[in-house]
Amino acid sequence: MAAVSRAKSESEAGKARRKSSSVGAPNGRKSSVGPSADVLHRSLSFTDCSVQQIGLAVLSEDPDWKFDTGFWCTILTGDPADEFRSFQNRTLGFWIQVYNRWQEAGHWNPAKVADCVDGEELQKLLKLPPNKVIEVIKLFDPTGHRRLSGSSSGGEGMKKCKIKVRDFMTAGVVLSRLIATKQKLKFILGLFDIDDSRSLDELEFAGFVTAFIHGLGASFGLRHKEDVMPTPKSIHLIVQRLYNRLGEIAAGRLKALRDQGNKDTLGLLAEAIRSHQLSRPQAGPPRQLVPFSTLVGWCFREYQDPLALPYALSIERFCPKLQPLDEDPEAHMDEEEKFYLSHKGPVPVPIESVVTHDSSMLTRREVVLARAVFHFCVAEGTFQMTHRELQQGLGREDLTADLWTKLQPALERITDERSRGIKADLFSFLRKLCPGAQKMHLRMFDSWLQQFDQMIEHQKFVEACEQKVVAQSHVNNLPIIPDVELARLEGQFKAIDVEGSGFITLAQIETAMGLDSELLRKYDVSADGFIDMHEFIAMMCPDNWRPPEMSGFDQEVLSSLLSHSAKKHRRELDSQKSLYAGSVERKSAMPASMRPEVPEETWAAWNAVFDRLDTDKDGVISSSELRSSMLLSQDICEQLIASTMMDGNDGIPRRVSASQKGFLLVVLGQLTRLGIKPMPTPEDAVARLRPPMCRDEKQSLSYNGLCGVKSDLSPCAATWTEARPGYGEKREFEADALSRAPEDRMLRDFSWMAWKLLERNCWPDFSAHYGLCCQGLAPPESCFDASAGRTFERCCRCDATSEPQNLGQWYTQQFFGPLLCDGPSVKAHDSDFWVLDRGQRRRLRVYVYPLARIFNADLLNRLQLGGWTSGSECDYGLTPCTEERWNSLFSVYRQFATEVLVLLKFLAAPEGVLTEDPSEADLFVVPYLAKTDCAESGNAGRDPCWGKCRCATAVKYLFESLPHYSWRTRARHLFLATGDIKDLPVEVQGQPLLLSLGASFCGGHIVVPSPNLDPDLQPGAKLELQEAAGREPARHVFAYWFGSNDKPWRRRVVGQLLQYQKAGVEKVVVHDIGSNYEARDIWQTTAASPQMVLEEMMRSEFCPIVQGDVPHQKRLFDAVLTGCIPVVVAFPSHVPGRVSWWLPQGPPAERMVPFWDSIDYRSFVVEISQAEVEAGRLMERLLQLSPADRTRRREAMRAARPMLRFDFAGSAPDAFSETLREIWSFLQTLWPGRSTSVGLMWDAANVSSPPFDCGVPPAVEGTQMYGHMACCPVVSRQPRG
Repeated sequence: MAAVSRAKSESEAGKARRKSSSVGAPNGRKSSVGPSADVLHRSLSFTDCSVQQIGLAVLSEDPDWKFDTGFWCTILTGDPADEFRSFQNRTLGFWIQVYNRWQEAGHWNPAKVADCVDGEELQKLLKLPPNKVIEVIKLFDPTGHRRLSGSSSGGEGMKKCKIKVRDFMTAGVVLSRLIATKQKLKFILGLFDIDDSRSLDELEFAGFVTAFIHGLGASFGLRHKEDVMPTPKSIHLIVQRLYNRLGEIAAGRLKALRDQGNKDTLGLLAEAIRSHQLSRPQAGPPRQLVPFSTLVGWCFREYQDPLALPYALSIERFCPKLQPLDEDPEAHMDEEEKFYLSHKGPVPVPIESVVTHDSSMLTRREVVLARAVFHFCVAEGTFQMTHRELQQGLGREDLTADLWTKLQPALERITDERSRGIKADLFSFLRKLCPGAQKMHLRMFDSWLQQFDQMIEHQKFVEACEQKVVAQSHVNNLPIIPDVELARLEGQFKAIDVEGSGFITLAQIETAMGLDSELLRKYDVSADGFIDMHEFIAMMCPDNWRPPEMSGFDQEVLSSLLSHSAKKHRRELDSQKSLYAGSVERKSAMPASMRPEVPEETWAAWNAVFDRLDTDKDGVISSSELRSSMLLSQDICEQLIASTMMDGNDGIPRRVSASQKGFLLVVLGQLTRLGIKPMPTPEDAVARLRPPMCRDEKQSLSYNGLCGVKSDLSPCAATWTEARPGYGEKREFEADALSRAPEDRMLRDFSWMAWKLLERNCWPDFSAHYGLCCQGLAPPESCFDASAGRTFERCCRCDATSEPQNLGQWYTQQFFGPLLCDGPSVKAHDSDFWVLDRGQRRRLRVYVYPLARIFNADLLNRLQLGGWTSGSECDYGLTPCTEERWNSLFSVYRQFATEVLVLLKFLAAPEGVLTEDPSEADLFVVPYLAKTDCAESGNAGRDPCWGKCRCATAVKYLFESLPHYSWRTRARHLFLATGDIKDLPVEVQGQPLLLSLGASFCGGHIVVPSPNLDPDLQPGAKLELQEAAGREPARHVFAYWFGSNDKPWRRRVVGQLLQYQKAGVEKVVVHDIGSNYEARDIWQTTAASPQMVLEEMMRSEFCPIVQGDVPHQKRLFDAVLTGCIPVVVAFPSHVPGRVSWWLPQGPPAERMVPFWDSIDYRSFVVEISQAEVEAGRLMERLLQLSPADRTRRREAMRAARPMLRFDFAGSAPDAFSETLREIWSFLQTLWPGRSTSVGLMWDAANVSSPPFDCGVPPAVEGTQMYGHMACCPVVSRQPRG
């Protein structure tokens, strides 16, 4: 019993010792003699982290992971066993020869190749003396070595030893100092790729991991230490988890390739998968495979996987000293010459490449010096130089005697060849310097020289960046300009801006102040030829002050980012220089996967800064956005953007790189400690609005200032972008609210419920809130706080203070209140509404139906709330406004707002036009905004019904609200539906008199332009002022494209533009648009803002107008209004002899565009035939157009411009004037005795006509419908050919 107790106590004591010696290694066996705490905490010699940090990073990623601390500490900090060190100097050629002998012994049949060999067989493979083989046996088969040591018969003992060949070769290759890292990985992965597919299945991967652990363990003398070596069970779990992670990585890469690839890429991908499957026939289900490329990336830490750290760092530790870790020696070889292991035949021994044991191979430094020597000799006209002459001539003391011993014979040979008339070149000189150099080595030398030249340019960049950091530091120390001085500068600006427009031209400043034009252009941030107040103050601010914009948290963050970027580039430059100084910096930075996560508050502060600067919300702060912020000087802005472009970005990205995490952690933390506080984050802003304050704040959110309080809606939109309930949930809530409205509890809690709904889903629930509170679904007292001056009348209607003065203003308040309460926001021209009736000039008489708000105001308010929520500062066609950035679907909807403008123009009619007596009316206007209904009711465009408008909610009640509509009068009822004809409610498509965006097949289907809502496109705005002054913007862009590239003909045309862009023949600008409608991320484009698009079009010669979803193209009107010559593809139309500008067999061009009878489109539109585009000759045709022809076309566009835009001020006849002309022309065909269709005659014969029934067929998914002919007049004017 005593013996048993003693044994038990000793066992427990041993367990306690082993447990105390292990760090971060739960659920596994513990080492009896573990590494000391000092070793665990000490930074590794080759990377800036410790073994303990590695273990913690692994366990934080997977708490159930078995991290064998003792094993990995030995591999990463210890030295290989003395018996193995000679194998660290073996080349790749040596190991390939061993591999070939091993496979040859099994006749290149994987089933017959032995996994283990005995001592004698190992000696045959290695061709080494017996004593060296015995040293290998000691490490890889300790039991066999003990038997061998105690055996009198050496031969028999050798045969009883067993060494796993893959374990041994894996260790030898990984620990070699003479094999490039990528070649190491290709070799050891190839050992287990039995079918030569260059991928591993799970079983093969298990063999790789097991050999890696066992091989390294044996080479470090750990094979006999069972308490240190990972157990088979532990290795099995490691293999399963790692392989699953690698499978996810590989699947993610394939998915990304599929999602981002074009048709050709997808075809190649499918073919590669098929070929791969055919190359690995198998009876059972297909195996999961992980390709070599994924495994190599994993080992190189490309995927920042903490679980890869022990393996990646083990490989990195033994990287060749004279070579960067990730340099690929085979990058300079032809594909067929590259090295891969094969299990089917002998593997050729590759030419030793970058790393070589041959001292005759040139280094990077020697190659650069050799080039300098060659160019110096060429300049001097002789290669007969002494060592001293070269040193003095080059001014270099590093021309060593060792290099001179190579240079001297090479110079003599060049001299001899020149005497025989053979011309010398650099690479023949390098070959003479290094006689053993092959073709791949010469390519490598060339690559080194190019990298050196790039390094010199990088050095210039870094020095300039550091100078800018010093300059910015000086600016940051300057005081803010005093208010008195600021007022003085503002006075100067106003004195020059005599027109009070808010901007002045460069010429005005040059004249008034005598400033240099180049200086003025430097401060013209928008590059539009004008200087606004902020630009003027930045330009004129004295050197001892800084402008007010150059202060605050955002400015400090950007300044710190510049400093951080300069330091990062300096470190990169120093690392590059070390390569050409004959050494490589061996200690790398801490792996990114081990760095601490950025704290939430720090990340939120960065996001807040980023959101304020990224005005177009494309995820990148561009140069124009940074300059427009005025936070930094223009020079500093350009330097900061250039720094980010050096990192491979187009601007400053939101997702910071691993190196920038340090910037966030350190810089933002320092700023906060210094008392420089960030602006509130979106989450903070919304948190302040939660109950009990929500009753007050809810109204200010709902109307964004219409209730008397201005409020920023963007925090709400930015906060809940991920978890948004579906459209059905919103409707269910409204239905539930209706069903429970009589209950007191529901009324009492209504405000809280509406707020919770608002929290859950910002965009639709602003609409839901409007519907509940402003459309009578809940009592006003449960929605509005009357004590705060908020009432139903003030928040949902135009209150009594806005008494209408005429019929048009009354209609405006009903159809647009409370958005417009003082009357129409537009004016009609004096000549509008005058008609010539049977020789007499008179006013047109118009009856506007007083329709309920569900047909107009309610639709507009709900849609407008969605626009404000998405961050738009503009309205839906009520006033001229250019959005400062792309704003989700609202920016899409605004191109359909023509119906709003047309209705406002009717309501702005002069006295005597509008009548309340229907018997006096020539025309009945139906103020149902059909396209607005489609946009608002289709769940923000996310439901499929939005496209063909099958979700329109108001149209079902429309005709019962039109008491004067009948079969006899319906042709005089004007319907406003300015969308594409196929995307309208079918009840509206079939109407005889209709305004739409086309195409039209009926005389009464009038095509109107898209709305020109940008102030710069209004009459007398910036562009026309410049033209009138003879300063039209220089058109330095030859061809310009802004749009999606997802249609076949667009891809053809844009592809040809891109070819010329690459060739550099003419300047071509292409901005592609990507969209994710489900996520409402609609504007994924490099075009920074709508304003940028207009500016670029004003500076472009040609703008292609190519196939979209529908014939209507807003860009056609933008092109005409900006002076960019439209280019179309001329297809054969379905009407014989006609041309379509949309698609083959599409509608004729004269039915696609507005006012074909009044505008000679062919005088300015460039038509290129389908055949020429198919032949790739589009750009060739454009280049053939002379400057005189282009000028003539632009003059024709100027003549057409007034008819294709809506003049908000009513200063001249415009598109509305042309629309009225077309309407009156159609109405004239309806008078008795005029040619018209049966059923539209305005006489007694039609009194008993059947009720309205167009017989419109139902919409069929996938079909393209352009109007329903059953209701259209049979006779109409013949279009001009």
